Amino acid sequence: MNEKILVGQHLVGGFDGFNMPEDVKQAVKEYKIGNFILFSHNVKDSVQLKALCKELKETVRGETGFPPFIFIDQEGGVVTRLKEDASITPSAMAVSSTGNPENAYTAGLICGRELNAIGVNFNLAPVFDINSNEDNPVIGVRSYGDTPEIVSEYACNMAKGLFDGGVYACAKHFPGHGDTNVDSHIGLPRIDKTMEELMAFELVPFIEASKNGISGIMSSHILFPKIEEDNIPATLSYKIMTELLRNEIGFKGLTLSDCMQMAAIAKFYGTVQGMLMALKAGVDVIFASHDTGLCVQASTLMQENLKSGDINKKQFDTSTNRILECKKGLENFPHYSMDIVGSTEHREKVADIYTQSIVHTGAELPKLGDNPYFVSCRPFVTTLAANPAIGENSLAEDMQKVFGGECSLMSNSPDSTEIETLVNKAKGHSSIVVGSYNAHIYKGQEELVHAMHALNIPMVVVALRNPYDVMYMPKGVSGIAAYSYNESTVRALVDILSGKRQAIGKIPLKVKEKK
Repeated sequence: MNEKILVGQHLVGGFDGFNMPEDVKQAVKEYKIGNFILFSHNVKDSVQLKALCKELKETVRGETGFPPFIFIDQEGGVVTRLKEDASITPSAMAVSSTGNPENAYTAGLICGRELNAIGVNFNLAPVFDINSNEDNPVIGVRSYGDTPEIVSEYACNMAKGLFDGGVYACAKHFPGHGDTNVDSHIGLPRIDKTMEELMAFELVPFIEASKNGISGIMSSHILFPKIEEDNIPATLSYKIMTELLRNEIGFKGLTLSDCMQMAAIAKFYGTVQGMLMALKAGVDVIFASHDTGLCVQASTLMQENLKSGDINKKQFDTSTNRILECKKGLENFPHYSMDIVGSTEHREKVADIYTQSIVHTGAELPKLGDNPYFVSCRPFVTTLAANPAIGENSLAEDMQKVFGGECSLMSNSPDSTEIETLVNKAKGHSSIVVGSYNAHIYKGQEELVHAMHALNIPMVVVALRNPYDVMYMPKGVSGIAAYSYNESTVRALVDILSGKRQAIGKIPLKVKEKK
C-alpha cells in the first residue's frame, strides 16, 4: 500500500471555518492526511456540522480508501463544541455530584447518539484524571472527583454510554493530569511520583478503562521524572506509552496524543519533531489540531525516517493495523437520524441530571427578599481546552431579571478598590448573591466574599465552576455548587433560590485542611 496513505492514517489535522479549505483538501489529496478534529470554530449549528462531516468523509475516503476518524472534545459542561441546538450534558463533576453512576451512562448515551447522527465518530472524552490538586487550572470540574474509585466508576459508565450511542470514547490524559498546577496548553507540567504511587492512584482509572475495552487512551504532555529519566513528557516517552501502557497494563486499543501544538510540546521540542518522537514512542494517532500543514510536514519527516530505518517498521505496521482495524469497527455502529439531536426526550433527561447535580452547602438558604443584590463575573476561559464562547451570559444579570433588585459585574479577580465599590453597592439590600468562578484560584473573588460577609446581610455564594469556592466559605454563608453556567443551570438555580426545589447533590470531593 502507498506509504503516504499508511503514514496519513496516524495523523490528525484541523482548520478554521465551517467548510474544508482548499489547502486542506490539497493536503488530503497529496499527503493522504487521514483524520480530522473539529472545534467550536468549525461549528455553526448541527446541520452545518453534519454537512462538514460528510465533506470530510467523502474527501478522505476518496483519496485514501479509508474513512477518517472525525474527533471532537464533547466532554459536557465547560468543554463542549456543539451549539445549543444539541443537548449539552453537564460536566463530569456535576454528573458525579448526583451520586448516581447511571447518570454518567445516560449522559454518554445521549452525547454519543447525537454525535453519531451529526457524523462525528470519535469523542475525546471522558476525562479519567483524578483532580487531587485543588489548584489545577486545566482539569477541575472536568474530572469526576478526587478518588480513583469515583473517577473509575463514573468515567467507565460514560465511556460505555458513548460507545453504545455509536461513537468511540477516549480516556484522557494518561498517566494522569489531575495533580498539576500548570496547564500543558501553556507550559510543561511535572509530577514527581514513583511508579508505585502512580499505580496506587493516578493509573487506577486508566487500568479500569483498559479492562473495560475502551477504544482510545490519550497521552498527557507531562514530565514524570521518576519513571522517565530523560527530560521528555509522557507523549514522547517509549517507557510510558509502550512499556507501561502496552506491555505492563496490557492496553489493546488506540493510543492518541494530546494536541502537539500545545506549548508543552511546541515550545520545548517543536511540533513536527514532537510528532515524530510520539510515533517512535508508540503513539498511534497524533494530533496537529489547528494546522493541517504541520501534518504535511510530519508526514514527510515520518516517511524519511521509515526509509532510513529510524522508525521501527514492525512497530509502525502493528500500529497502522490497529488504526485500520478500529476504522473497520465503525461499520458496526448504528446510524441515528438528525431528529434525535436536541430532541425533547434528550433535553429533559439532561435537565434532570443538571437539577440532581446542584449542591447546597453551608448555612440554610436565605429568602432573597424584595431587594436582592447580585454580583458575578462572566464565566471566563481558564484553560484553552474550554469553549471560547463560555462568557456570553452572567449569573448577576440573569438572576436580576428573574428576582429584581440590582446587579453588578465584577472582574475575574477584583482588587481592593473594586471590592470596596461593590461592597458599598450591596449595603441596604435584602440579600446578596455572589457568583464565583474559581475563587480559590482567583483570590480577589474570595476576598470579595469575605468583605460582603462582614455586612451581615443574608448571603449566598454560587460556585459556577470548581466547587472548592463553597467548600471553604466563612461560617454563616450559604453555598451552591453549580459546576457550570448555561441554560439548564439557570433554570435549576432559579428553582432553588426561589425555594421551589431543594438542591440534592453532594460534592464528590474531600474537604482538606487549609494551609
